[in-house]
Amino acid sequence: MASLSHDAYGLEALSIGGALRMTQWASRATPPRALGFTLLEVLVALAIVAVALGACLRVLGSMTDASEALRARTVAQWSADNQLALLRIGKAWPEPGTRRFPCPQGPLDLVCEQVVAPTRDPMVRRVEVSVYAAAGAPARLASLTRLIASEARSDY
Repeated sequence: MASLSHDAYGLEALSIGGALRMTQWASRATPPRALGFTLLEVLVALAIVAVALGACLRVLGSMTDASEALRARTVAQWSADNQLALLRIGKAWPEPGTRRFPCPQGPLDLVCEQVVAPTRDPMVRRVEVSVYAAAGAPARLASLTRLIASEARSDY
């Protein structure tokens, strides 16, 4: 007596008189799908992961550049504020004109440009301090302006 049985993989076992004879896919036209991923599926997944990691690295680089630029602008602002504070506490009356001088702050080699201009009031001068990254750098990192009164006037 012959009997057919199916196992978990879709194989049929034909039992004839106690002897088992395995027949593959006797009732199917195509073989069953194997468990796991194909090489193509793995390669597509790796490509997606690589693109995502590349995008993450690009964002991380942009954040680092932005952080460095913010740090440089902050230090330049401090440098400009220091120069104006020196003028305020100093007793010398600043002469009108423009002068450039180094004003390093920590590891940054900064250059300050101080412009002193007269105002309508002869006892008050307008002082603007601009800070640049290097001697020939066109981009200004920071700029502060302050009005300074002469010490000869007692009502300030």
